[in-house]
Amino acid sequence: YNKNSIIIDGAGFTTTVIRYVGSADATKGIIKVKNSSYCRIRNLQVTGLSGGTKRAGFGVYITSEGAGGPNVTQFNDLEKVWATQCLDSGFQVGHVGTDIDVNVDGNTLDRCFSDNNVVGARVNNTNDNLTKIFGGAITSNSSFGIEIGLGARGVEIASPLMYGNGTSEFMIRRTNSGPIHIRDMVTELGNAGSVDSFLTAEAVSGGVVDYNLLTLTNINATCNYTNGATKLINYQGYGSVHMRNCRFGGGASTSGGAGAQLTFRPANAAQSGPGWLITENINLYDGANWDVEVEQGTAWFKWLDIGTSSAGTLPTSAATGA
Repeated sequence: YNKNSIIIDGAGFTTTVIRYVGSADATKGIIKVKNSSYCRIRNLQVTGLSGGTKRAGFGVYITSEGAGGPNVTQFNDLEKVWATQCLDSGFQVGHVGTDIDVNVDGNTLDRCFSDNNVVGARVNNTNDNLTKIFGGAITSNSSFGIEIGLGARGVEIASPLMYGNGTSEFMIRRTNSGPIHIRDMVTELGNAGSVDSFLTAEAVSGGVVDYNLLTLTNINATCNYTNGATKLINYQGYGSVHMRNCRFGGGASTSGGAGAQLTFRPANAAQSGPGWLITENINLYDGANWDVEVEQGTAWFKWLDIGTSSAGTLPTSAATGA
């Protein structure tokens, strides 16, 4: 670390393997990009597994290690990197402590892969410019696929292959100030009877001033198994949500029960402004249903299509129209 424009170019996932062999330590990264910019890491595998034991905390860790100085960790690119078998996250962008990183901006995960970690990829405590996650696959992580952590200030996620990730494919932690844009993906949830959701936004306590600015575009998410309590989306955050050109399947036909829910229940007092939930061209099918608490704000539903299957009804207090 403390170097700029470094290139680490492997010969491929199965040929170039960097393995952590030290004592088990959840704070250690196999590759650590610290106070370094314009670096490129590509075409290799990092694994925390050695001697049958997971030993490293992170596969690749990009950080300036908190707000203790004018450190810069910007515009680093990971391309075709496979991170596996770590004690925490396969990819960690931003400091894992309570200090917000200074100038950890514009870093990109391009067609990267993460499996068999606790979290596939985490964006945490970054500064101004977007973190970008494009393509690749994030699967079989025990907790979350992608976790957008405390203080993350802008994440763009496009076209990842995601399935089988613990309790939720996406977890949005409290006090994000966005924007968060998730787009262009197809996923199937609830394999083998699990109750994982597509997206969870964590509830926040009163007095929080930061807003989620969440946009979902061109998403097709299907829940294969549900008991009616499964939540395809469980939004308890604070801020605005814009969903457009999305389809959500509730899994009623595969489970023989009620369909999964799209729940929007802000955890705070009523919000001002034109509305915290906007939908455009949303199709709910196979029992998927809305569970919207509009008393916390004004919900605007534009061009709402709930499909031909039973999808429930909106509360009578919900506003409709443009």
